[in-house]
Amino acid sequence: MADFEIIDFNNTETEFIFSQVFGWSSGLLCFALLIPQLVHIWKYKSAKDLSYWFLGLNQCASTLFVVYALIIGSAPILVSDTLIVLINTSLIISKYILDKKVKKKHEIKDVSDNEDEEEKDISENTV
Repeated sequence: MADFEIIDFNNTETEFIFSQVFGWSSGLLCFALLIPQLVHIWKYKSAKDLSYWFLGLNQCASTLFVVYALIIGSAPILVSDTLIVLINTSLIISKYILDKKVKKKHEIKDVSDNEDEEEKDISENTV
């Protein structure tokens, strides 16, 4: 299977079983790693602590792993990284939407603060 071997398996069936167990386990754990972040975003409606750099690099890496899995024909890598691409896309969309809402909220607040200050200045000048 590989160009080099760290562990010498006596037969290819054992090697296949080990590669599938470790492949599916690691892939599903990497996928599960992002779920708490998505739940946190939905629960608190905030993604301010999430970096676009992290999301972008993670998306690139996962997409490259999907291509790699297609090239070598590895189902565990293909399935897990496709799921990671989907979750990461959800995180990117959530961050974009929530950041846009926060920005809009601050713009509205800034305008109302300025109006309050203008009214205060006018009332002080008339007295």
